[in-house]
Amino acid sequence: MSDVTAATRASSPAASPKAEPAPSRRTQAERRAATIERLVDASIAVLAESGYAGAGVKDICDRAGVSQGALFRHFETRLELLVHVVDAIGARNIESFMRAAGITDAPWTLDRLDDFVRVLRDVSRSPTHAAWREVVAAARIHSDLADAVGAAVARFEAAIIHMVELGLPGTREQTLETVTIVLSIMHMFDSEALTVTVKPNPEIEAARVAWATRVLSELYARRAS
Repeated sequence: MSDVTAATRASSPAASPKAEPAPSRRTQAERRAATIERLVDASIAVLAESGYAGAGVKDICDRAGVSQGALFRHFETRLELLVHVVDAIGARNIESFMRAAGITDAPWTLDRLDDFVRVLRDVSRSPTHAAWREVVAAARIHSDLADAVGAAVARFEAAIIHMVELGLPGTREQTLETVTIVLSIMHMFDSEALTVTVKPNPEIEAARVAWATRVLSELYARRAS
């Protein structure tokens, strides 16, 4: 090999590795949604740990890792944030219930009712639902909260009705009966979630799950006959 060829090769630039495409930047709407999600998650955690009175704006922002200015760019008041949190919790709970019962756009199946009941019980004991109870309970004594939270609860109950209409179709009277039973089971588990922290009773707790499953199974069988 000649000296000229060697020199030419030595001076030739090495082939550069193929550059990775730059990650696409999130849109303003995506950034806004991500911030709101962080604020919702932080609000749930603080409400579950410290209660309604202890869930101050600073505490929520510190947990979310955002400034108070960022919070108030998305929500005009703490009240508006907490009502949004109640709505978000309701939507998450409905999604959990429907997934457990195997409902998408098809009716319930009998073999999924036990899963559905257990998810109703598990959701009632979750930190997320503890946060829901804190805000709903606070609405009893805070008049500025009552109307807004009442409307959020009404939206949740409307979603329960829609879930029942998908899962166990029937007449208006039959749907009312099913919704009443489902909400009564939920309220039973809500009460249990409060007492179990101070006085657990595994035998009675298991019996409640069995009873609720039996009631829904009997209702399902009547509709199918």
